[in-house]
Amino acid sequence: MAIKILCVDDEPDWEFLIKQKFRKRIRSNEFVFFFALNGKEALQLLDLHDDIGIVISDINMPVMDGLTLLNEIIQLKRPFLKVIIVSAYGDMENIRTAMNMGAFDFLTKPIDFKDLEITIEKTLNNVTYLKKADKEHKNLVAIQQDLITAKKIQQSFIPNNFPAFPERKDIDIYGLMNAAKNVGGDLYDFFLIDDHKPKHKDRHHPLQKK
Repeated sequence: MAIKILCVDDEPDWEFLIKQKFRKRIRSNEFVFFFALNGKEALQLLDLHDDIGIVISDINMPVMDGLTLLNEIIQLKRPFLKVIIVSAYGDMENIRTAMNMGAFDFLTKPIDFKDLEITIEKTLNNVTYLKKADKEHKNLVAIQQDLITAKKIQQSFIPNNFPAFPERKDIDIYGLMNAAKNVGGDLYDFFLIDDHKPKHKDRHHPLQKK
């Protein structure tokens, strides 16, 4: 499945450079790029495409700057959406602010496209790891929920109202089953023999001699 990447920058040649650099991966449908000139346009694209995985955003832009965009993205609460911030090398204060806000990584201008490719790969690896961990966590939660349900079902099989025979003062019975884990292999029950059924005293064990 293609990785969707949103590039946000008001530089006119940015889109051309990205498409040239990643043309092979675009043709092979490995990457799909979207482009926005400012944070406002970026949010509109994120609203239309909720499966965008990476945002590469400049800090200094008109209409809505990169730091404001970053804050808006954080409010979207998409844990697998990662933001890479781009700014001038001397703009370390804003870059530091972006990292403290929650940006995954940063790049400095002029862009080293080899560094950009490495940063994208590192970001994708992180997203893949997070998705795998999230899937495993959900599987464990589902299993735990199934075990809880199984425990409730098993507990419903055994008597739990005591005294068991309140009308019989000559009998005192109490039962308890605690499984070692969520469920166990043992069950118990107790009941009175029906006095109306005949007792076959003449019935012998097959191996017992008369």
